[in-house]
Amino acid sequence: MVAEQAQRGPENWDGVARCVLAAQSDVDIDCCDQLYPPGGSQPAEAEPQVMSREDQVCVVMVSIFALELETEAEAAGEAPPELSDEAVREAHSECLMSLDLARQAGSPADYALLLDCLASSESSVDLNQCVGG
Repeated sequence: MVAEQAQRGPENWDGVARCVLAAQSDVDIDCCDQLYPPGGSQPAEAEPQVMSREDQVCVVMVSIFALELETEAEAAGEAPPELSDEAVREAHSECLMSLDLARQAGSPADYALLLDCLASSESSVDLNQCVGG
């Protein structure tokens, strides 16, 4: 893991670590590798899937909420909740709709700042600060 961390770099390593911890399936883990590829590597596919900036932000947001649900359950001495692939897809879809509303409501510069803020968040508190909460 130390070698992979060095290969990915600090920014990609942090992102892939958070993403993988929140992953609920092998498909989710593959998505993490696409979002945060090792330095200089190309995906094995001939035409890699390119995720939009909004998709990337929503993966971060859903990952944060999933990790926080897991942490809360563990703190309460309960088994961590298992989120189905469908629940993750639904949360991702709702996130995309919310981002689209935010894009329509503000200037392109404000929207770009919002996406940057959300993408760099590490907790729901950070996410709330991004949206002025």
